[in-house]
Amino acid sequence: MRDIISEMIQLGFSQKEAQGYLSCLELGTACPQKIGERSGMNRATTYAVLKGLMKKGLVTPIVIEDRQSYRAEPPSAILTLSR
Repeated sequence: MRDIISEMIQLGFSQKEAQGYLSCLELGTACPQKIGERSGMNRATTYAVLKGLMKKGLVTPIVIEDRQSYRAEPPSAILTLSR
């Protein structure tokens, strides 16, 4: 996974953005707490990273059972960032 993170950093992602996106991708649809635990980030950092990833169109917010969750968009969405 370090290779993927390195590649994402070369594309302009921060390390935390790369970790957050990959964690969300691995989990499918998950709440911020699970994404933070998986990526090793604290709560505030997780929310900031998710906000940035939403702006980039790489995660989509979803409400499940009255709880905010997030779904990672497919990796092919990264290709649209450079356009």
